[in-house]
Amino acid sequence: MASIVKLTYTNNGKATLVNLDQMTSAFRIFEKTTRKYATRVNLGAEQYVIVDEELQEIQKLSQQMVEGEYQDTDWVQIDSGVENEDFVDRLEQDYQRNTYRPQYQQREYRPRNSYHNNRY
Repeated sequence: MASIVKLTYTNNGKATLVNLDQMTSAFRIFEKTTRKYATRVNLGAEQYVIVDEELQEIQKLSQQMVEGEYQDTDWVQIDSGVENEDFVDRLEQDYQRNTYRPQYQQREYRPRNSYHNNRY
């Protein structure tokens, strides 16, 4: 059975589920974007999550999972979002924000000088 625990993303404060069976290592880092300390959880093959929880808390959650105690969570309270915001709208905003879109810069059109074209 997978040891799945709820952790909190550092950047946006939203809940995420992490499978601790896939975790290869974890260590504390200084997150430059939020200007605070966070924990980087490596999941192998260059996959990782950066979470608010400290190493001791993650280890405690892992030990509780092994002993058969499950994490107490209130899912309604965790991801309720803004008061008058629809879930579908919030999901679309998250999707639009997190997708990769290359930024193509269109070059300015300049006509070619025809008198240089066929020089030998």
